[in-house]
Amino acid sequence: MKFSVQTDNLATLKEALKSKCTDIRFGSEFCEYAIPSLDEIAEAYERIRIKKKGFKYITPRVSNSGIEKLRKHLNYLDEKEGINIVFNDLGTLNLLKSCKNLTPHLGR
Repeated sequence: MKFSVQTDNLATLKEALKSKCTDIRFGSEFCEYAIPSLDEIAEAYERIRIKKKGFKYITPRVSNSGIEKLRKHLNYLDEKEGINIVFNDLGTLNLLKSCKNLTPHLGR
């Protein structure tokens, strides 16, 4: 059986990594201002991969400035393999059209 844990920061990621979950959903689903930095995403990705858990990046609805931040995140993550993106914004979906390695999933 597979189950996921969601976290939006590195402090709670430590606890999620200790759990018996199969996947970790990392990111802010509801607040543009809580989107993690690119460095935080890179660190989370590495920690999750070391523990051999699935990585899912969660994105909220965003403004024009937020979409630019997500563009950098998606470009970074597109260089990785096996990453699912849960998007909650049509602008993010538009960005995902140019990503070759990311699998989009509609959020709420």
